[in-house]
Amino acid sequence: MMPDAIFDHPRIARVYDPLDPDRSDLHTYVNLVDEFGATAVLDVGCGTGTFCCGLADRGIRVLGVDPAGASVAVAQTKAGANRVTWVVGTVLDVAANQSHRRQYDLATMTANVAQVFLEDKEWLANLRAIRTCLRPGGRIAFESRVPSDQAWNRWTKKLTQRLGRHPYRRSPQHTGQGLTASNPDHPSRCNTALSSTGGGIVHSYVTVRYDPPRGLINLHASTNVDAWRLIE
Repeated sequence: MMPDAIFDHPRIARVYDPLDPDRSDLHTYVNLVDEFGATAVLDVGCGTGTFCCGLADRGIRVLGVDPAGASVAVAQTKAGANRVTWVVGTVLDVAANQSHRRQYDLATMTANVAQVFLEDKEWLANLRAIRTCLRPGGRIAFESRVPSDQAWNRWTKKLTQRLGRHPYRRSPQHTGQGLTASNPDHPSRCNTALSSTGGGIVHSYVTVRYDPPRGLINLHASTNVDAWRLIE
């Protein structure tokens, strides 16, 4: 899987955290770490590393993997990053390394990570690779949006564009997030744009897949996962 350009451009990667500072969405995953008593976590699609570094601060052994090198580079500058194992690549690369097999209690895919796998074949290969890395009794936690909510109708330029201060520049820089529209060729998919100005405008786009959560669970039967729990 190639990294989405939206996360692999250095200028875009550096404004990701300032544009999305509220990571209360990660609380659910932290609670699952505590509930399961996980001591080793594999974070697939770790991005700029907020979750990984937070877990490392709690004494959890963490491996964060992401194909977007620019995002991982940002992650490596954060407090606690030296206690995280970082891999630029995919979970298939992690699973190919014998030293990472059957090593983790919990694998996570936070935020939109589970939605970037647009084809069933790619998604199932990802799950099988994760399973290879889990210890017996290990768990996978991820999230998916509810298509019937049609959240993309609220992700317009008017509602989401904002002016923010670029973390590496003295003057404020325009940054736009959420210029999103449904994909007419695939009704369950949306195209999202992120942009940064200053030294020329950089636009970057990503397509995410919207499937009903129960539909995703039904799809996973071929991965031999023992049980599923749906948190709504």
